[in-house]
Amino acid sequence: MNDLIDFLRAAKEEDDAFSLSGRTVGSRRRRMVEWHRMLRQCDLVCVGSWDEHPLPDVEYNAGSEDNRAIWRFKQIKTADEHFKDGQRMRHCVVT
Repeated sequence: MNDLIDFLRAAKEEDDAFSLSGRTVGSRRRRMVEWHRMLRQCDLVCVGSWDEHPLPDVEYNAGSEDNRAIWRFKQIKTADEHFKDGQRMRHCVVT
């Protein structure tokens, strides 16, 4: 149960809209196993850091008032940040 509780807590932190509604025990278990696999991968590859580039992090507003987009550029300076960013992008939905 502790593994499942840890997974559910992490899923809720990652996505505030996360819900158990409509999910089967099997689907929850598969997502928990995938989450644990991701944690093990991170432990293996999330080592190291590097100096930042002298360019500052920046935010750009683009588009019209009806179709506004915000582009944010932030430097990734550690292997851990790099890994987590890749995980977020894997789960990102573009509309």
